[in-house]
Amino acid sequence: MKKLIIILAAVLAVVSCNSTSIRQSESARQRFTVSLNSAQIPLGEVEVQFLRAFGGLRQDTAEVIYFPQEDAVCLQYQGDLGTTYHQFWSSEGRIAFLRALGQYKIDYDARNLNSNNSRTRAIYGSVEGFLIWQSYSFSIRANGNMSLELGYQFRDRLPYFSISQREADYVDANTESRNRTSTVVNMHFTRAQADELAAFFEPMFLQGLARQGIPLDTNNFEVDYYDTLD
Repeated sequence: MKKLIIILAAVLAVVSCNSTSIRQSESARQRFTVSLNSAQIPLGEVEVQFLRAFGGLRQDTAEVIYFPQEDAVCLQYQGDLGTTYHQFWSSEGRIAFLRALGQYKIDYDARNLNSNNSRTRAIYGSVEGFLIWQSYSFSIRANGNMSLELGYQFRDRLPYFSISQREADYVDANTESRNRTSTVVNMHFTRAQADELAAFFEPMFLQGLARQGIPLDTNNFEVDYYDTLD
């Protein structure tokens, strides 16, 4: 009887290890990452308001770049302290953005907006993004996954569609002294500005690039961004 118990325990341990290994393997495959060495296609730029560290909005522009190999769209911009950010959106993230913008417009037209920013910052959900950031040309170029929260926020009594870029953690494989955590960045868009970014995220626009010989995975591209969220 004891032998049987030992055998069963060993079998369960092996199954458990295999299951954990499979989950870890699947998680590793699903992580969204992008290399700055990949092929790039400049698409244009969009205007955006950034929330300053000490309050108030700063208007600037973000360059929009397409990375066809990873099917990623990048927003490249400068932070308050001279940090260069590359904020990457996957196809799933872009679809979530389009749906969130559609719902925001519905709520805006219905005057159904809440002025409590802490409740609305991620009211339309969040998606996983990938971030590459560097403070100076000679400093560490850090990278990591982070959440992009979709919602709206009131600033100076005006409701802006917003993206809240949460912290990304960079862990150096060799030394802890090189570990980095990015700061939270709040991005605010008027409806017209959000529409400009939506045009770059539009599936049909990216499919047009594909017809020019750039291969894309279009399995998830059929979406109307004016649909409401489930």
